[in-house]
Amino acid sequence: MRKRKGAVSIKQLAESLNLSPGTISIVLNGHGDKMRISKATQNRVLEAAREMGYQPNIYAKRLRQGEGGNQHKLIAVFNCYIKDVKNVLGRILYGIQTEISDKNLPVDILMQTYQLTKLSEKKELLSSTYCNGAIIYGVSEEDTAFLLNETFDIPIVIFNRPTEKYGSVYVEDYEAGRRVAQLFASSGCKNVGLIMPSKRSRAGSMRQLGFLDGCSQNGLVVAPQHIQEDVLSTEGGYVAAKRMLQSGSIPQGLFVQISEMAAGAARAIRERGLQIPNEVKLVSYGDSQIEEYMTPSLTAIRMPIETMAAECLELVLNMIDTNDWRPTTRIEPLKIIFRESCPEPENEKNK
Repeated sequence: MRKRKGAVSIKQLAESLNLSPGTISIVLNGHGDKMRISKATQNRVLEAAREMGYQPNIYAKRLRQGEGGNQHKLIAVFNCYIKDVKNVLGRILYGIQTEISDKNLPVDILMQTYQLTKLSEKKELLSSTYCNGAIIYGVSEEDTAFLLNETFDIPIVIFNRPTEKYGSVYVEDYEAGRRVAQLFASSGCKNVGLIMPSKRSRAGSMRQLGFLDGCSQNGLVVAPQHIQEDVLSTEGGYVAAKRMLQSGSIPQGLFVQISEMAAGAARAIRERGLQIPNEVKLVSYGDSQIEEYMTPSLTAIRMPIETMAAECLELVLNMIDTNDWRPTTRIEPLKIIFRESCPEPENEKNK
């Protein structure tokens, strides 16, 4: 008997051996003796399964075992892979793991990686044959359009992307950008700049829009050469800032709209012989541990990633338990963490 290419189902095994799918299933699940199936038949089934390359669907099996009540639930976390972005996923998983541990939740986590704009390639895994529910992080506009145009048989919660169809825990990214512009204006800046990744999620695009609108509302000048983008990495931040500083004019305030690029931008500023914050005030978004220990320490908009991840898990589990999949959204507040690179303005301290 030749091994088949691709997945082999129980039905195909049954047709090949002229046996019922029920008999095949009983044998493969180790219940042949209990159900009084002859050894000869059991051996035929097991040998055919090996030769044909049968692989059991362990996820479906676990889902069946976990049906009902407070049994273990399988939650899939779909993570958008972006090269050199290492901090966010770790913080999301830490938030989920903390929630599971603190509440002793009967939950197992399955990890799935997808490429930005290509979530549709994982469509078959957004299914009850794979998991009980899903949390999706890092969706682009294309990924969001895919989700809105499809219907799935599991509850889905999207991390930091509100929609009318799915649950979400999010922050107001537009407001984050606008608040940075307002901070620069209150700090006495007249002309400012922006560094951003060349590939952006919708959240990043909203921070960009909020910052530029905020600059316009507060009378801040953003020259075209003071908007630079590069790959999302520390090196990308360095290259973008160096390119900006070589343009001739120096912005008095610089917003790096994602923390992974901030250390590189700070180095480029120092190499130019400029002082932070006396000559260039620097603010980033995200607030990982790196910002606190930079020299000078970096002012940042803090995104409460761990809290948001825990709330995503809480939402999807509640949807499963209640069978109520109506979209529920929660907004987490953003906070500016003032440090040395852009101190809190005196006129803002008493507000």
